[in-house]
Amino acid sequence: MRSNVAEVVAKGRHGSSADAQMLVSCAEAALRKQAHTDAYPMLDQALTLDPENVRAWVLMGMCHEQGGRLGPAKEAYATALGLDDRHPACRTALARMLLIDSR
Repeated sequence: MRSNVAEVVAKGRHGSSADAQMLVSCAEAALRKQAHTDAYPMLDQALTLDPENVRAWVLMGMCHEQGGRLGPAKEAYATALGLDDRHPACRTALARMLLIDSR
């Protein structure tokens, strides 16, 4: 699978929506393992291929959050909410970020 991801990343902007979905799925698996440094380039490429991918934006927020980058995490969650204002995981994550800010 890692070679497939590398091939998609190497394609740059010439990939497809299916390539973006594969990158998002791989990044999600990396985040489950707390490997945010592995997930970030996959999500970055997925968002280059499909900037309106809500799932990718939510995972990018999680990636930043795991890395302790709360500002970019909030921005990613806010972007996701701008695309889908009813996304439950995103609303929960952004609320968590706002609670952290209020402390």
